[in-house]
Amino acid sequence: MNSSTPLLPTLRFPLLQTIVLVLSLVPSARAQGPEVNLADDRGTVSPRPGDQLSNRKTNDQSRKLSIGPGDELDISVYGVPELSQHVRVDTSGDIHLLLIAPTHVEGLSSEEAQTVIEKQLVEGKFVKNPQVTVFLKEFTN
Repeated sequence: MNSSTPLLPTLRFPLLQTIVLVLSLVPSARAQGPEVNLADDRGTVSPRPGDQLSNRKTNDQSRKLSIGPGDELDISVYGVPELSQHVRVDTSGDIHLLLIAPTHVEGLSSEEAQTVIEKQLVEGKFVKNPQVTVFLKEFTN
């Protein structure tokens, strides 16, 4: 008999161990998926380090989304529920809110519209330090 035949069974076990070890160290596709933030009760997804570029693109896209005629907006002022309203942008690009003059929001992002409304509330001395939220409920343009 050949002298290499008895060695084959003894080499098989360490080879199997090596394969299992290598496979356990290689990250699977499932392990590379986004991580769920368990500290947040809404189950939001934490970005991976490689996703910074895609997050930047998403933020740039959201800034490019602008308010236009016919869009529906939900506007709320923190701590002053009486000023929270659901409005539609008219054909001239204005919204009509309580206490302040018609506000032109066409072409603005929701963040820019928030700043404009906050400024008008302060200038009119209606709210000392307003925190306005503008939510684009429906796009029509």
